[in-house]
Amino acid sequence: MGDTDMRFVPGVMLLLLLLPLATPVASAEDVDGALAIQDAVRHARDAVLPCLVRVQPISEVYSGGRKRRRTGFGSGVIFTHEGHVLTNYHVAGRAKNLICVMADKEEVPATLIAGDPWTDLAVIKLDLSSYKGHALQWAVLGNSDGLEVGDFVVALGSPFALTRTMTFGVVSCTDRSLGVRNDLPGEMGLQETGQFNTWIQVDALINPGNSGGPLINLQGEVVGINARGGAGMGFAIPINVARDVARELIENGSVRRSWIGVKFQALAKFQERFVGDAADGGVLVGNVVADSPAERAGVRPGDVILTFDKNSTDARFEEQIYPIARMVAKTEIGKTVEIVLLRRKKRVSMLLTTEDLGQAVGDDFECEAWGLTVKDITASMARMLALDDHEGVLATGSLSDSAAAKAKIGNRDVIQEVAGTRIKDLAHFKETYEKLTKEMPRKVVLKVRKTDGTPRLLVLDLSKAKTSDAEEGNGK
Repeated sequence: MGDTDMRFVPGVMLLLLLLPLATPVASAEDVDGALAIQDAVRHARDAVLPCLVRVQPISEVYSGGRKRRRTGFGSGVIFTHEGHVLTNYHVAGRAKNLICVMADKEEVPATLIAGDPWTDLAVIKLDLSSYKGHALQWAVLGNSDGLEVGDFVVALGSPFALTRTMTFGVVSCTDRSLGVRNDLPGEMGLQETGQFNTWIQVDALINPGNSGGPLINLQGEVVGINARGGAGMGFAIPINVARDVARELIENGSVRRSWIGVKFQALAKFQERFVGDAADGGVLVGNVVADSPAERAGVRPGDVILTFDKNSTDARFEEQIYPIARMVAKTEIGKTVEIVLLRRKKRVSMLLTTEDLGQAVGDDFECEAWGLTVKDITASMARMLALDDHEGVLATGSLSDSAAAKAKIGNRDVIQEVAGTRIKDLAHFKETYEKLTKEMPRKVVLKVRKTDGTPRLLVLDLSKAKTSDAEEGNGK
């Protein structure tokens, strides 16, 4: 090789070194596949985005001794031709005023139809009387039972109040168990949720403000209601659960459920150690509430319920508990049903009569003259707080330097008596409070059950009452 030829060697070698780094050209099939997915996403977007609304609630929150007005933001999806919007309870379930921003950016007022804190769902209705925007569109509710891991999904909503956004991902799990939770915003840990459904887990981003927005499949059908997110994971309430709840909220103003007083547990670990092959299916009774239908019927912790009203109750794993809890809840209230259970490897049959699960959380009241906020005690709250009954009212906070604070009324103390009058419920408490407020006594004696269960007599010194107003803001 001559000198002239050697000049080209470095260039050739450099080219050879760079060849492995070159980006391969996508095949026509790959491009077509990607474009097909993109077209499907656009189709789904166009089917549901016009039905998306940003929800702006103004709620009344009772805590710390004062009633406060709290503003927030969330999302919702129009799902009827009448303008009903499905959203989360923690977005709009306690709203006193509502404004919805439509997909065309027009603002319309809305009213709360009803909410269900047990499933964190609520229905509101748009007031379209002065709406001058586009023709109303409503979304198609799909079938969440048909979802499979790996299915493409799109989450629509208003994260951080940014309207009309969408994120894309796949279904990570179709039946994620998050356990029974009591972390609904504004409920002070007094409301359990998540005991009647598992969750759809997705990797599409769900941020604050996405709550209440639709999770949709590539057919443009709503398959879930977005509710939780963080750390790259999102969780949605299956639409098959939400559809049933929404229907009852619209038709009846609430969701009534049966209750038997049993805490279910998965059977797997217990079966291996104690039951063996004697139980062919069934669900373990982990706890029985005192004076509940189950206890009165003779059900005991450690029993394995095999059938409930002739329906099998197979829950070897935790995810299988939720359909059983939902089945019991859907049973007619007051119905006498047969249960077959396994006790010490012997089958036992017994009858029990279901009761009404009742209201989830009680109404609130502000005692402005005392610097105190209180809440009615529901049967559910009494069970959660391990109270003997649900008489009296629950203190939810006292204003700094108020008569209530100086008397050392603590958060979650139960006020049982006021000025010698035994308090039955919130209505009775309000009546007694308003009577005393008119009489303007200098001191009022309260009988209180402290959080440790001990009774105390506390004295309200009303000679120097102190009050103030407050406002707070919060994103949903």
